[in-house]
Formats: sequence, structure tokens, C-alpha cells
Amino acid sequence: MAKLTYQNKAKGKYARLAVGIEGKRQYINIGYSSTQKDQKRDHRYLELVDDLETLKAAGLRIDAKTKSDLAILQEKNPQFVQRLLKAGLLKETRSRRTVKQLFDEHFQSKLGVNKAQSCRNYRQAQKVFEDYVGGETLIADVTAGDVDNFISETKREGRESSTIGNYLKRTKQAFQYAVIREWIDKNPIQYSSKDFKNVKTTSKQKIQEKLVTPETVAHLLNEPHTFEFRLLLSVVRWTGCRIAEALILRWSDVSFQEDDPRIELREKDTAHSGTDRSKNPTRIVPLFVELRPLLEQARELAAEDD
Repeated sequence: MAKLTYQNKAKGKYARLAVGIEGKRQYINIGYSSTQKDQKRDHRYLELVDDLETLKAAGLRIDAKTKSDLAILQEKNPQFVQRLLKAGLLKETRSRRTVKQLFDEHFQSKLGVNKAQSCRNYRQAQKVFEDYVGGETLIADVTAGDVDNFISETKREGRESSTIGNYLKRTKQAFQYAVIREWIDKNPIQYSSKDFKNVKTTSKQKIQEKLVTPETVAHLLNEPHTFEFRLLLSVVRWTGCRIAEALILRWSDVSFQEDDPRIELREKDTAHSGTDRSKNPTRIVPLFVELRPLLEQARELAAEDD
């Protein structure tokens, strides 16, 4: 913590600040202090230097307000700013925020602004990049090379191009959030969006339009199925999930809350095979009103551990 001291010299009382920088005690001269106006100046400088010392010790970047104060000081007393610079207090430090902290803060900043489901979907996409580079990695240490390696790795895992693009888009937005707040100077998440388009062939579109019509789906659901098969068809129809994803659903994945009805789907991913389903990538879909009565009926019939 900075300390204001005075020395008695031949021309009067002389003010200076004692600060601890990188474990060493240094003194920054202010000047002669003979009036109340000088003393107020001394205490303003003390507060400024104390803030700079704290930021440097924590490894944080100089915030916008402090930069504004320094700009004003540069006009009024450039000599004192040079003393701060010489002491090392104005040297920009890298942000100590980790990748996980950034994504969590970005998620919290969007809650109440965007829909809760959208915020969760963003956070889930960012989690894939977080797992790759490591949640404790400093955001200032993430490079364009990490992004290229991430793209290559996800391609090797067999991820669809559109899925990789989704990961990159949401990750880039979080890092842009960090740039705006001056935690980093440049967004490292750079890629060509045209390389990750969701492309569906014309022939495939025509086949789907011909076979998957509202009439066909209604006819299929109205057939005299067993309850379990009707439930399976309904889950797939209303969530758009794969059958394999529907088959590994548990009741803990379903929220019946009136203010946030939803289903958390876990991908049946060979890259995350095993008994620990918590490692499987997830996404959130709404619990549609058309599906809810059937799921509520199934919940009444289910055993506790189903």
C-alpha cells in the first residue's frame, strides 16, 4: 500500500510517495508542499498511486477510469507521469483472468438480457473450447495457434463443420467481451466463417421434404404403439434429438419447472464413451407443451431410479 511522506528541506516541506513494486521499496517524488492546495494534490496522487500499485500486484490491467485520470494528469503534470512510468507503475500487465472465469462472467452478463436457454447454449458451446485449452489457462495466453489446433482436433473427432462453427462463434463472442473490457488487446479467436457453413445437399432436402411432412408424422404418432414407443417417438419429434440421445435420457435431465421447462440432451459420442455421462457434450431444448403431458404420465409410471 502506497504511503505519503514528507521531508523537511531548505526550501520547505517536500512530498513523496513510498510504494512497493515487485518486492522492492521505491520513492516517487511529488514536490514541495506548502499550501492546503498542495496537500490536496498530494492525497489525490496517493490515491492514484495506491490504485496503480494494487493493480500491478494483482496482475490486472489498468482500467478505463484510471486511464482517464492519467490522461488528465499527463496534461497538468507530465513530469509526475514520467516518474510513474520510470517506477514501472504504468507498465501494462497481462490479465490474470482464466478461460473459465471469462466464460462464466460472459454467461452472467447475458442472463436477464437474453433468454436463459440461449445463455446456457452459449456456455455449453464454450465449454468444449474450455476443455480443450484448459479452464485455468489465462485468456492472455490463448493464441491463434490454439484455435487452429482446436479446429483440427474437433475435425479429427468427427464433428460436423456446422458444429465446429458454432463452438467458434460463441467462443469468439466471449473473447470479444474481454477485448471490450480491455482484459486483452486482441481477440485470438479468428477463423473464416465460410469454412463452417451448415450445408445440406439439394437432393437430401427434397427427400426430407417428401417423407417428413406434418401429415406423415401425425399418422406415425397416431398408430396404436406401446406407451414406451409412443414416448420415444414423441421425444424425438419434439426435441429433434437422435434416437441414441433419447435412449440415454434420465429424469434428472428433465426440468418441469413452470418458469424454465427444458430437457438437457447428452450426445451419444464415441469420443466420450464410458459410464461417466457427465463428460458427454450437452445441449438444452425446450420442454414443449405438446410433449409435457406424455412425459408427466411417464414420470408417474416410472420407478425412482429409471
